[in-house]
Amino acid sequence: MLMRKQSSILNEHIWVNSMTTKKYLEQIGRIEQLILNKRVEEMRIRELCGNISVRTDSERVMSSNISDPTGRLGSELAEISRQIDKWFRKRQHIINQIDMIDDVKAYNILTYRYVQQMSITQLMETLDRTERQVYKLLNDSVRCFEQKYGETYLTVEK
Repeated sequence: MLMRKQSSILNEHIWVNSMTTKKYLEQIGRIEQLILNKRVEEMRIRELCGNISVRTDSERVMSSNISDPTGRLGSELAEISRQIDKWFRKRQHIINQIDMIDDVKAYNILTYRYVQQMSITQLMETLDRTERQVYKLLNDSVRCFEQKYGETYLTVEK
């Protein structure tokens, strides 16, 4: 179940009816967390690979129905690497879209909020604005992004 939820973040077809510009931009933070979690899992598997030992005694086994643990762990590492790469490319794609925003104010707001993951309070301090002003700037910036890229991720519900 957890894996299905994680993969739905990156599959535009699953979110067809519920994707909004804010959700699209918020994927940056969620993807960062997914990558972090996979990196921890990757380190755990690498540690397991280092702890696997080979028997060196004189008894030789002709056949065994026990699968090769290093081979299985190696394939798990390869799958984790593919997932991380896919998530990284998706995250970078969204960041590149933000980078292409012409309006400097919108670019800064979107970068602070979605790339640097600043809270509203942090934005208020950074921009020296009231909460209401920050929300207005944020909404205007999201609208600017949506006007430029909305057709690539938003769909019309039928």
